[in-house]
Amino acid sequence: MAAIRQFATPRILYKREYREENKDKLNRQQRDLYAKNRDEKCAQNRKRYRASDSSKIYHRNCATENYERNKEWLIQNRDLKCARCGYKEFTCSIDGHHLNPSQKKNNNDLLTKWLRRLSLKSFIKKIEETDLMFLCRNCHTGLCFGKWDINDIRGGI
Repeated sequence: MAAIRQFATPRILYKREYREENKDKLNRQQRDLYAKNRDEKCAQNRKRYRASDSSKIYHRNCATENYERNKEWLIQNRDLKCARCGYKEFTCSIDGHHLNPSQKKNNNDLLTKWLRRLSLKSFIKKIEETDLMFLCRNCHTGLCFGKWDINDIRGGI
């Protein structure tokens, strides 16, 4: 096998050496620049999010607030346990299975995305309009890949 040759000009080698020698200084400059522009960038992202479709850019803090608020509502108003095996230890491992496939817009129409992207009002409306069955990830995967039938789960295996 022929050895792979790496082409490195003196300028590239100098840049690499400079970065290695001044790593801390460059990282500090990057952090300072981020801190200086953070509020302005966050405001721009909020504007873009509000003006655009919800599937596009969204602000991380807004998504976190939505997630906490929507998750709290879901825990209080729905029995978050697997309909097949009864698993309920961690709510983050519960998936929503669409009982009516026509209600699913696309493969990205997921409960976890609804939790982050939708306001509480929109989230409640979406949950009540959609015919969902809550399953743990293992049972949901088994159901979707044909290990068992939906009627078996409804029958109470």
